[in-house]
Amino acid sequence: MSHQRNLIAQNPKGEFINLKVGHDGHIETNNMKTAFGESTTAQLTPVLQEIFPYTINTRVWTKTEAKSTISFDENMAEFKTTAVVNSQAIMVSKKRIKYRTGMGVMCRFTALWDTDESENYQSFIGIGENDINNGFYFFKDNVGMYILHSIDGVDEFILQEDWDDPCDGTGDMPALDWSKGNVFQIQFQYLGFGNIKFSIENPDTGEFQLIHMIKYANRNLGTSLRNTTLPFSAGILNAIGGTGIQILKTASCALFVEGTNTINTSITNTAEGDKKTGINEIPVLSIRNKALFNNTLTNYSNVYPTLISITNEDTKANVVKMILNGTLTNPAFADVDAKTSIVDTDTTASAVANGTTIFKIYVNPASTQQINLRTYDIQLNPSDVLTFTQKAVSAGQGNTISVIANFVEDQ
Repeated sequence: MSHQRNLIAQNPKGEFINLKVGHDGHIETNNMKTAFGESTTAQLTPVLQEIFPYTINTRVWTKTEAKSTISFDENMAEFKTTAVVNSQAIMVSKKRIKYRTGMGVMCRFTALWDTDESENYQSFIGIGENDINNGFYFFKDNVGMYILHSIDGVDEFILQEDWDDPCDGTGDMPALDWSKGNVFQIQFQYLGFGNIKFSIENPDTGEFQLIHMIKYANRNLGTSLRNTTLPFSAGILNAIGGTGIQILKTASCALFVEGTNTINTSITNTAEGDKKTGINEIPVLSIRNKALFNNTLTNYSNVYPTLISITNEDTKANVVKMILNGTLTNPAFADVDAKTSIVDTDTTASAVANGTTIFKIYVNPASTQQINLRTYDIQLNPSDVLTFTQKAVSAGQGNTISVIANFVEDQ
């Protein structure tokens, strides 16, 4: 004779319920699992971690402010429209998270809304493109709150009342007030057809609770994303003639790989340039992460400089700088390899202006110096240009200074 015992627990409402047992025979604890159902003791590797204590740093974020403002207010990023048609405030991270095959991706953030529901507006926050064309979001308008899955401009809106737990007090989650700050989480497995999980922190337990899952596996012919290298993005806009003052706020956001984030090092390349030394600063070598791959496909991949070697043949010391996104005079970029690489380089530019100096070093006379750049975590996003310049400390003999750069293309 076999005896079967039931496990009972008390939920946040004080009700006693039977614990669910999954098909693997284990007790289901969805809030303690990765996108693939593994224990969250799996390492989370952060790719983006941002808070807003001082400002909205334009080295980290790209802002679109059309008749609107994006500012920081009480340690939060505030997106605020004005009382005019087509006002919009949208922000997207310059850093993107690259999906690693077989590992989940996690997005966490906080959000609250201060909105006039009598006026038409739309807002979104989550992981995906800033034009809501590819990604997973929480979406809110003057009608209600949704989960949004967007791919190639085709949008699937899942109204709050249709969530697995509608967060209105009828399920395990208590009724949530979107005008108050809540903590959100989005996880996806990808592999092309993996499920997508949406969770919100239960204010009674302090733990993430799964409130909806898009069951994508065994239901579709096409993949759930067209591009799997995604930014964090958020925005609010007056829509369909709306003229209200609408506000979305977030205090923090993060993107994680659920596992060790190992950069694909199978595509490595080098570039080199040399110039005669002089007392005027001039570009020696520029590396650009192209906007298009093979001049046809949009590039979403990052490039990571790994090692530079600088040889100064002059009798005077030289200062070598690395300048990000400077304006070059008369460049002539040439592909490293149009069919396999996302990088092109320039050695002909005669000057560089503006940009941000991110590294500077003195190179002694008649010497070679090597610098390991991996520790600096320098990431070139699509369209970014990294320029190496030289300037002699004082007039020398005009001998050559050369720069060799090694880099990884994380395609």
